[in-house]
Amino acid sequence: MKMKRNPGNIVLVIIVLIYNLIIFGISTEKSSVYWCAYIFSMLAFLMQFIIFCFISYRSSNYKNTFFGISLTKITKLYLLIQIITGIVFMIIPNVEFLTAFFIQIIIFDLYLICLGNRKI
Repeated sequence: MKMKRNPGNIVLVIIVLIYNLIIFGISTEKSSVYWCAYIFSMLAFLMQFIIFCFISYRSSNYKNTFFGISLTKITKLYLLIQIITGIVFMIIPNVEFLTAFFIQIIIFDLYLICLGNRKI
């Protein structure tokens, strides 16, 4: 696969830097739930970067869609849902680790199903 140049990558890196500054600046206690949410949030940013690199925005090809929705939109939706979920888990200190882990795994799995079930 040939990587496509996209100015969105620079914007994404800036957003990741700002997100990290805010997340590490605000929180004082970093529990296992905090790190779990942080890792899944960084995974969402990584997936966004990968999709930006390998799929063009202007592609109307059916290979890049899932039920007519482009993979870039699905990835942006996953990023948004994961960021919100991650922040909620970082803010609420009394959540059990396995609860946070399984909720985020389910969100990630649904995203992977959307990536795997695109029209060929």
